[in-house]
Order: sequence, then structure tokens, then C-alpha cells
Amino acid sequence: MNSNTLEPDLTDSGLTTLVVTRFRMDRIDCGAAIRNWQNIQSIARLGPVDILSVGPEAPEKELDCVRDYMSFRRDPASKRSIGTNSILAKIKDLFEKDPPLLRSLRLPEVVAALNRMKAKSYTVAIVEELWLMCYLPELKRIAEYVVFDAHNVESTLAGDLGDSKSRKVGGNPVKKWYRHFLAERFRKSEKYYCQAADRVWVCSTVDRDEFIKRGYVEQADVVPNAIDTDSYKQPERFPETRPWSEKPLLLTYLGMYSYYPNEQAALLLIEKVLPLIKAQGVPVKLTLLGKSPTASMKSAAAGSPDIDITGRVESIQPYLREPSIITLPLLIGSGTRLKILEAFASSRPVISTSKGVEGIEAEDGKHLLIRDSVEDIADAAIAIWKDTDLRVSLCDNAQALVEHGYSLASTYRLIKGAYSSMFKAKSP
Repeated sequence: MNSNTLEPDLTDSGLTTLVVTRFRMDRIDCGAAIRNWQNIQSIARLGPVDILSVGPEAPEKELDCVRDYMSFRRDPASKRSIGTNSILAKIKDLFEKDPPLLRSLRLPEVVAALNRMKAKSYTVAIVEELWLMCYLPELKRIAEYVVFDAHNVESTLAGDLGDSKSRKVGGNPVKKWYRHFLAERFRKSEKYYCQAADRVWVCSTVDRDEFIKRGYVEQADVVPNAIDTDSYKQPERFPETRPWSEKPLLLTYLGMYSYYPNEQAALLLIEKVLPLIKAQGVPVKLTLLGKSPTASMKSAAAGSPDIDITGRVESIQPYLREPSIITLPLLIGSGTRLKILEAFASSRPVISTSKGVEGIEAEDGKHLLIRDSVEDIADAAIAIWKDTDLRVSLCDNAQALVEHGYSLASTYRLIKGAYSSMFKAKSP
């Protein structure tokens, strides 16, 4: 610490950070885990980082930039209870203060471990997502500052799910009412924890403005999702200038399909976009990358030789080296989509809905094509497939954008600035 003020010196090795997460950091296979890992790598440049993970098993290998890794497994029975269709469980939820997932993640053994730590053991504790803010009382004791890293506006996401017209979520009026009830519960929890934390981080200016509009905070630090852009660069440029129309049009979607917005987008590609492209006489194939493909997806794709549902893959990068168009017909969501940044860094053209690209400072026609109907998405895919100049222009502009604003270097600068402003705000 600087001896003349409470503000820590960012070059002082005494600055320590605890990151609280519910994901394994040696198995980066979803957007939340990617965001956590990007932040951890940047924070480690400021001082030692420890990780406390709630839920997954311990990593199978040491992580170079992590000093200590504390892992606590959640009882599988409690995990299965979240989202249960039990009427009794849902009635019980009506009388609880916090949402179900937030309650289920507060484990007695984690509370005990935090209580054994000395007061102010850490300079900063960073809490991933709303659900782990259940440890706020303990973290306030062991850290000088507590940061709530809000990956999404969870109440907005829950409300959008409640409004969905799909049979799975919105068709049943009782389920729709329950979703809106949860959205209101999320809203109250978000407001409470935003105001109780020393600082709030958000993924985009859209989320920041929403939090301010709702009166959760007066200000929040925008720390966008980012990626290691160097690891996504294509090995050579020459094939990219060749016409893609020499081969079938290839659409690719990346996601974890147990997350309903991803399943919904995948079904739109299978049931709507693919048939519309075929109707124009264009040969087309669809690759759906990612873990937990649903029964609905498999049923919709059954018997089609043009659809490849891969399941979990060790790396998406081999697939991004294929001449494919990353297509995101997302209708629901919050935060920002890392899959778009990965495509940009890989020089792959992107078609997205307005919702899909929300929170990313990208322009229609310059960095990607933004289309909000399945008919327009199909037409845009054919246009990119046929027009080499359009494709190359989109990819060049998008790659420049991601390197400038969504790289690890830019994240480090933003996190360093967020730390500095937080320390100054609390100094006398």
C-alpha cells in the first residue's frame, strides 16, 4: 500500500485479488469462463491472483498466472433442483428472498473457508455474476474492495425468456408468469448487490446504461468481453481471396445449447434459414458447434446430411479455419457475444440479429451484416458467399475492430483503469 493514502500502488506486489467463479479455468468452454479467464490474465499483471471456484471439480493442471486455486464441489442433487418442474419447489421459491440459483450456490463449506481467512486478506475480491454475490458478507470482511462483475442484466434475460413465444418457455401461461416473477426477484437482487458492492463491472455500454436507468448504480466500469486475438489469426491470407462459391455455402453457429437462447437460434437455422437458402438453389451445410445439444435440435436435424451437430469440441479454431459464415439469429440475450469476437479475430464473416450484436461497437455493412428476419439472414448469407469483395471487406474491418477494442491488451488497460478509479473513489 502507498503509505500516504489508502489507495494501493498498482505496481506494488502487495496488491492481491481473489476471483470467485463457478467455472473451471482449465476448461474454457463457455462465454462466462472465457470472460473470467481474460480478466484473470490481466489482473495477474497487477499482482497475485487466487481463485475460489464453487461447483466444478478442481483443474487438472496448474495455471501459470494463478497463485492458489480453491475448489468446492456443489452437491449434484442441489444442482439438479435448479429449474426443477416440481410444483412444491416453485411454490417454495415464492417465499424466498433470493433467486433459486443464488441460494443453491451458498455452500456451508465455502462460508467456513472464507471465515477462516484473516480480515483484509485481499485487496480486491471480484465476484463473477449475480449468483455468487451470496458470499458478499464474507468477502466484505476479507477484502478491501468487492467488485460485482455482472456478465448479464439477469432480470432482462429472465423477462425476455418469459416473453418468448416458444412452446418450451412462453406457451404455458403459468410458466410465463413464473419467469416474470423470477425476473422481478432478479431485479431486486441485482439492485441490492450492485449497491452493496464497491464497484460494478459490466460487459457493454448497453448494460451500463440499463443499470443506471434502473437506479442500480450511478456509474459502472465497462470491461468488455475480449479474446486472445493472436491465437485466432489464420495462418495465411491467400485462400481468403478465392471465391467461396466454388464450394457449398457453410454456416456455423457456436454455443452451449443447454442455454435456451442458443437452442432457439440453432433451431431457427435448422428449420428456417437452411430451407430458405436451399429454395434458392444454393448448396448449403450447417455446423452447430458446442456442448449439450438438445433433443429438439437432434430431432429437427434428423436425417439431414447437411447438418453437423458436433457436441463439445476441444477447440473451435479448426472449425473457424473453414470457409464458413458465422450466423447468429439470436432473439434473446444480454451481455456481449464472444462468438462474434472469435469470428472477427479469425477473419470469418458474421451475420447477426440486432440482439446478437448488442453491446459490440460494430457497424452493419462495415464489420458484419445485421439482419433481423430469417429471410434477410438467408439472403445475406448468399450475398457473402457470392461476393468475395464484400466478404474480404467485412473481415478486414472486423479484425481491426477486435484487435483495437476487444483484445487482451485493451482489457488490461481497462481493468487497470477500473482498479485505479475504484481506489481513488474510496480514498479520503
